[in-house]
Amino acid sequence: MAVNRDPSGRPEDHDHPDEVVARAAGTLREITDAGWVRAREAVLERVRRTLRPAPQVAGRHADGRFTVATPVLVDQLRRAVDGATPARVLDVQVDVGPDAELDGVALRLSVAYGSPIAPDAEAARAAVLAEVERTLGVPLEPTRVTVDVHIADVHVTGIRSHGRPGHEDPTPEGPGGVPPAQP
Repeated sequence: MAVNRDPSGRPEDHDHPDEVVARAAGTLREITDAGWVRAREAVLERVRRTLRPAPQVAGRHADGRFTVATPVLVDQLRRAVDGATPARVLDVQVDVGPDAELDGVALRLSVAYGSPIAPDAEAARAAVLAEVERTLGVPLEPTRVTVDVHIADVHVTGIRSHGRPGHEDPTPEGPGGVPPAQP
């Protein structure tokens, strides 16, 4: 935008200050509107990528049948397992059949170093069964639905670094500074 000026640097007499402000505002609106259009399109594209159809899982209650989106069920199962065992949930996947019935659940867990694996796996399995019944109103029948537990990692709790970052000691100390005996 060019403004004609006299040698003193002031706008010429025919450019009233309100006109100058109006032209400047119009120019800014053109720039800003184009910028908002670009931002708006980018936001919409991100939303389009985020929103995706999810399979539904059938549930039942006294009034009839209902459905739950699988991401909702996965979140519920993750929370239930996290609260039932010291194992950390790495991944939860649900398998839904063509009739929207739950066919199976697969868990990937990280167990604590030194923790017995079988009790953690059984606690996770029991938590899944209880949460499915609570959320869907349908008890899982072990002959029809599987709950697979895969131990994919071992994590260390109670790490000591002796004041040096990156120098963790994976064996927690017992009384007298001696590592506990392994079973």
